[in-house]
Amino acid sequence: MEHFKYDPSVWGPHYWFMIHTIGFTYPHMPTTGQKKQYYNFFTSLPLFIPNKEIAMKFEVLLDENPISPYLTSQESLLKWIHFIHNKINKDLERKEKPYVEFVNDYINFYKPKELVFREELKKRERIIYICVIGGLTLYSLYKCKNN
Repeated sequence: MEHFKYDPSVWGPHYWFMIHTIGFTYPHMPTTGQKKQYYNFFTSLPLFIPNKEIAMKFEVLLDENPISPYLTSQESLLKWIHFIHNKINKDLERKEKPYVEFVNDYINFYKPKELVFREELKKRERIIYICVIGGLTLYSLYKCKNN
């Protein structure tokens, strides 16, 4: 499999999801030992990227933006992961995400599909309701002016 080309559009989203999951499960108050283990994990990530060019770019990004200062808490680590992900998105000319959207997207991924469907249905019902009320109001105003 030496010459097999691994497509980043296939493995990349899964790789990022794993990194995000690790960030979301990082302790709120990590011990010194946990900080060291997570440091070793994140600095080893380039070894496991199945594309040498992308791995080298990721390694440079880690060198330019060391993780050590961000291992103080879960929130700090998540902000670092978000920053790194946005840097890569920018390099790929993709849309950068605000931090709140990054967090909400991850949380929403775990919502049961039925709940997501019901929430979407409620949003649509509200939009239809507003359109109907707005239409009736405009119609009433039109009728009042013409009478």
